[in-house]
Amino acid sequence: MKKSKIAVCLSVAALMGTLLTPALSLAAVRQQNMPVQAQVNVNCNFTSTPTMNFASYDPADVNAAAPLAGSIGVDVRCTRGAIVTIGIDAGLHAGTVVGSTRAMQLGATTNRLGYDFYQDAAFLTPWTNAAPGLYSHTAINNASATVTIHGRVPGGQDVPAGTYDDTVIVTVTY
Repeated sequence: MKKSKIAVCLSVAALMGTLLTPALSLAAVRQQNMPVQAQVNVNCNFTSTPTMNFASYDPADVNAAAPLAGSIGVDVRCTRGAIVTIGIDAGLHAGTVVGSTRAMQLGATTNRLGYDFYQDAAFLTPWTNAAPGLYSHTAINNASATVTIHGRVPGGQDVPAGTYDDTVIVTVTY
């Protein structure tokens, strides 16, 4: 008799458990699409080395006729696929030296040394801050890309010794 009471108690407990547990076969299921999105904006960052340094210009010897060349790299990092234009303005002393777009000045004097920027090492395509002198760049990925600015100081400029300076603004439009 003891076994039958235990069996009955176990049967009742099992029945109660079944009644209290929701039946899986009776569960309702609904599905709905949930849109997911993110906006990726075009963005660019750029840096240049501190100074376009043309080194030593020698108007009495080497540069009496030959130009002095220099170059500087501008690192541009943009969102992949960004179409970028890079412009360089004419600087603080624009058009003050015949035959040059830009000029460096010797301190507070009126002595100026003309120079220009180019998009190519052959010095054929001038670099300005307006079309057609804007440089065009398309980012193939978001890695940094170096864009080289080629500069040239024409030979034959009769200027006194000293350090000549100018400041230009580089504009990246995307």
